[in-house]
Formats: sequence, C-alpha cells, structure tokens
Amino acid sequence: MSSSTEDTTTAAPKEMTFAEKQAERMKRLRSLHTARNEARTHNHQEVVAEEARNKLPPNYEAKRRQAEWLVDDQKKREEAEKEGKSYDRVKLLNISAAEAERLDRKKKKRTPIKAFRHTSKQQSASTIDLLRTCQLWTWKNMKSRRNNMATRFMADPM
Repeated sequence: MSSSTEDTTTAAPKEMTFAEKQAERMKRLRSLHTARNEARTHNHQEVVAEEARNKLPPNYEAKRRQAEWLVDDQKKREEAEKEGKSYDRVKLLNISAAEAERLDRKKKKRTPIKAFRHTSKQQSASTIDLLRTCQLWTWKNMKSRRNNMATRFMADPM
C-alpha cells in the first residue's frame, strides 16, 4: 500500500514527446511575437501623436480651451435668450460672492485712472506741437542771424 501512495505523490507529470514540446515552444514564440508587434505598433502611434503635439504652437492648448469656452458661452447665451432671460444676470447668479469680489478687485486693479492718462496724452501732444512750431537753431541759422544782426548794428547810425 505504501508503494501505491508513493507513486501518486511522487509521480511526475507525463513526459511530453518532442513534437509536443516543439508545439508548446512555437505557441509561446507566437504569443511573444504578437505581443512584441502590438507593443511596436502602440509605440509608433505614441511617437506620431507626440510629433503632432510638438508641431503645434506652444499656446495651442490655451487657444483651444478659450475657443471651447467661447462656443460654450455662445450656446448658453442662446439658451438664455430663448428663455427670455438676460445671460449676464444668469451668469452672475451662478458665481459665488467670493468669486465675484475677487473678480471685482482684479478689475479695479487693472483699470487705470483716466485723468492721469488723459493728462499725459495731452502733455505729449502739446510737446509735439511745440517742437513742430519751434524753429530749430542749427549752426547755419545762427550764423545767418549773427550776420544779419551785425549788418543792422553797423548800418544803424548813432
């Protein structure tokens, strides 16, 4: 009895013939080959996609997001118009108070004081007008004026 139990526990798996081993190897080889081909095609697709991304301008993503936002904004405007509502009011209703306050502070920071801007424009315009009207004194003009003054001085009797 002991010999029969030993046979079942120590019995090695059935020995495979050469043809079976060869078939098993070929099956593994084919699976490795297909896996390699799949990896190669996937890698090629990634390389092509990366080259396409590199050819795009650097700000492409920002422009794309902005274009999507504009299209979405236009759709929302049309929907609000169909419902007879003001889109600006609907938009403000969807913004939190903290966000609205932050946007307002940002807007105030960007807005320049118009009086100073106007004064500087006016000042630069008046400076340009003065330069146009003023006679530029060149050496030649000064020489001719000096000669004129000298002749008038000499001609004037005392």
